[in-house]
Amino acid sequence: MKIVIETESNTYSNEDLESFFAKSDHLEIADVFKATVQDHRYYSFLRSHYRRDVPLSKLHRAISRLPIKTIFTTNYDKLLERAYRDRNGIDPPVIIFPEQLGYIEDTSIRIIKLHGDIDHPKTVVLTRMDYANYGSRHREFEQKFHNSVNEYTMLFVGFGLRDPNFKRIYYDARGLYDSGKRLAYAIMTDTNQVERDLWEKDQLKILPAKSYSQVATIIEEIRASAKVGSP
Repeated sequence: MKIVIETESNTYSNEDLESFFAKSDHLEIADVFKATVQDHRYYSFLRSHYRRDVPLSKLHRAISRLPIKTIFTTNYDKLLERAYRDRNGIDPPVIIFPEQLGYIEDTSIRIIKLHGDIDHPKTVVLTRMDYANYGSRHREFEQKFHNSVNEYTMLFVGFGLRDPNFKRIYYDARGLYDSGKRLAYAIMTDTNQVERDLWEKDQLKILPAKSYSQVATIIEEIRASAKVGSP
């Protein structure tokens, strides 16, 4: 069966697409998908996947019990907000646009969504072009992240340490200071000693988890060791 996909400016055969999918990463594939279905269907597709009513995981509940004030997340969904709502009865402030940093204080818990929010689909960072334009459009977010990495103890959970955008922002942050760098931590599955040693040279200590289900347990152990919060 012959398949032909048309975008606004090009027509692709199934042979072209098969070759492209075999060689491309998910960012480039997302670019082609968005161009193919056009904006309104693309945003509808995102909402159908990230606005689903799914149960909260043990991990989301464990995070909501940590003694922290600022959460940086690259997730677009609303699960963290739900976890805090279930725990405290109200949603925490959510920062989606850089200009919000100026008037939402960090005196209580707040969630900074680095890659957008599904209720504001144009803010979602997913395609190759989204990543390419990120630095110019989100300078305030990057500056806030830079300051936090160097001034506070950071714990990365579920962050893609292999994500090129994360690496760029993290190394930019570390490059701001030559000494006195705070050690950051990351809980990761599927890691190895070589990777852990490389990251530790850059002031980030990986806490290995045998499986995803163990991540929530490690977070609970961190909270218990701090002797704060409630069970």
